[in-house]
Amino acid sequence: MTHTLHRVGGERSLKKDYVIYGLSAQDAELIDREYKRDTRETHRRFMEICFQHEPINAGCIYPTKNPYSKTLAKGNNWKEMEQEIIPYTETLAVFDDIKKVKSVINDLKKADLGISVVVSGIFNDVFESCKKSSLTPHTVNISLGIMGDEKLKPKGKKLDIVTMCGHGLVSRYLIEDLISKISKGELTVAKAAKILGAQCVCGAFNTNRAAEILLEIIEERRE
Repeated sequence: MTHTLHRVGGERSLKKDYVIYGLSAQDAELIDREYKRDTRETHRRFMEICFQHEPINAGCIYPTKNPYSKTLAKGNNWKEMEQEIIPYTETLAVFDDIKKVKSVINDLKKADLGISVVVSGIFNDVFESCKKSSLTPHTVNISLGIMGDEKLKPKGKKLDIVTMCGHGLVSRYLIEDLISKISKGELTVAKAAKILGAQCVCGAFNTNRAAEILLEIIEERRE
């Protein structure tokens, strides 16, 4: 799973941004939604463990009941997500503290849920977290950067924000609009970050980091 792989930013900022993703083997006929393997309890336990460590954002994802997904940034809580879990789903949580990541990984190891767990973040931190729990990563994915016409990509720190949604659902134009409203006093930075996070259907968007980046952009433009 690589949609949390391409986050952009400086080391100081990325040290506050880690995603832990739980994914089951897909033993399902997705065309007619006849599931052969019910993983609801597995993902419920995964999320239960993550929520014990206070994630910044989290999501119970595709293919959940209507609406498409439930995430903290959308205003949903864990109880609402728990009720939406169906036989096959995906779950994830976002953290801004490596100590919490280490604790989650350790608790997941003890739980031995039998699912694939993907941790995205600065390599040294992630490897150290695994080592602390006597785990060896099975696979390592490395982003090769941006290919294509780079003139079309968002400029500056706006790229740091949009890449926190791996499916490209956070628009640079929405960021500009929110920055304008914050500058005029029409919107708080925290509220703007929540609006951006609500666009991300997976719950992989780090709203705390987004708020910090928005402030940095505004301060840079004032200079």
